[in-house]
Amino acid sequence: MTKHPVPSLVRRTLLGASAVLGLAASLGVSAQSAAYPDRQVRLVLGFPPGGSTDIVARIVADQWRKELKSPIVVENRAGANATIGTHFVAQAAPDGYTLTLAGLSPLVMAPLLTTTPYDPRKSFDGISSVAFTPEVLAINPKLSATSIKELVELSKRRPVTISSSGNGGLPHLTIEQLKLKTGGNFLHVPYKGASPAVTDTMAGHVDAVVMDLPAVLQSIRNGTLKGIATFHTERSSSLPDVATSVEQGYAELQAVNWHGIFAPAGTEAAKLDVLYRTLNAALNSAETREKLLDAGFFPFTQPSRPEFARYLDSEIKRWESVIKASNIKIQ
Repeated sequence: MTKHPVPSLVRRTLLGASAVLGLAASLGVSAQSAAYPDRQVRLVLGFPPGGSTDIVARIVADQWRKELKSPIVVENRAGANATIGTHFVAQAAPDGYTLTLAGLSPLVMAPLLTTTPYDPRKSFDGISSVAFTPEVLAINPKLSATSIKELVELSKRRPVTISSSGNGGLPHLTIEQLKLKTGGNFLHVPYKGASPAVTDTMAGHVDAVVMDLPAVLQSIRNGTLKGIATFHTERSSSLPDVATSVEQGYAELQAVNWHGIFAPAGTEAAKLDVLYRTLNAALNSAETREKLLDAGFFPFTQPSRPEFARYLDSEIKRWESVIKASNIKIQ
């Protein structure tokens, strides 16, 4: 009896069909990645409009959307020193369409000082840092002080109030360091964001403010605030007349805030690569660099995504030792 060839034929046909389906699925994923992005991307910020995070986000997004060839909408979700907006992105679908621009406050300071609903190392896939800026000490122009030393002397005659953008952020920690290193009688007054803190300082409701340089730059330039010091090793080209803390004899008082772009953990590597490539192209454009410098930022990128992850890890370790040594607590 002759063997029937059908089973063998069917087997080969099924195997061939499986291979075709597998190839189609593979091509489908590749095509999907190649088409990314095909709709609007959200860049979520944990702070309200007007602060340095908002300023740098809008400068970067303006050029980045051209490189990405897709709309980028900046969305402010403020509260709890940026942890609300940061947590929102940590919980978002890892599809490459919801990102955050965040920095020291929500990703380093807050997790070290409080319990946050996200882990800075595990909840995100970092793209790259984009810029950094020093903290600035500025006062209401009615105060007679012109330096850190004179402000300390004033604080010994009566308490000096200093506002910040919120508990647990870099401005807050800078104020605590200022108190610790100078012995000044400074009272920290936290606000919900940079803009109200700066506004109340200009109005005289508080004596001084410590904030990222871009958030106080225009107010210092127009005279509604008086710049006392930048907490950095070199003067900013956008505020060349304001002396650094180092120049004033306080070399240990240095505080620099950086900002970076992050996606929810689990985002497809091909999409992360697209974001990294286009972001760096945007940041390397002369127009973007000029805008960042004029606003008080120093352009600051990473050579790779893994290097950015290592940088974040080093920052967490560095500030953890500073916080422990200073015994800084959230009020």
